[in-house]
Amino acid sequence: MGLGGAVPTVGPARAGVVRKSQEPHLLRVAAAALRPTLDLVIDTNVVLDWLAFRHPVGAPLEEALTWGQCRWLCTRAMRDELAHVVARESLGCWAVDADAVLAAFDALGVDVDTPPLLCAAERLRCSDPDDQHFVDLAIAQRVHALLTRDRAVLRLASRARGFGVLIATPEVWLRRR
Repeated sequence: MGLGGAVPTVGPARAGVVRKSQEPHLLRVAAAALRPTLDLVIDTNVVLDWLAFRHPVGAPLEEALTWGQCRWLCTRAMRDELAHVVARESLGCWAVDADAVLAAFDALGVDVDTPPLLCAAERLRCSDPDDQHFVDLAIAQRVHALLTRDRAVLRLASRARGFGVLIATPEVWLRRR
């Protein structure tokens, strides 16, 4: 007796039949479960590109976060900065939905404590003091990547590699991932 293009599943939680059309989805889920979760720090400009301006790079980033392939590490100060930026009148011509941006931040970000001040040997000094907290968190947590478009932060990329941290634009990160 045939199953009409369906494959029986194994185990009590999945007893039944899986249709052939579901196989790619299930394979993707299984593959994601085998990979380690990659920790990311995402700076405000990348968050705006993704959540406010719907830049195409946001879709694969959001998918990686939603599927648990990546964790977005953030601090209260980072959320406060984003809230301040999305409330600016200068963004009014783009009709940014500040509540939706902050809701996505709250849903997908993992709020971690502000890291203690790093010792001089571990501190990478950013020429833009507003971006220092992104760099400090990335180094303190030894994240997989700090995603940024900020030139001052990108200039630290070669030194950050010594700590095992990739500092890159989202496009470069997606190619290397």
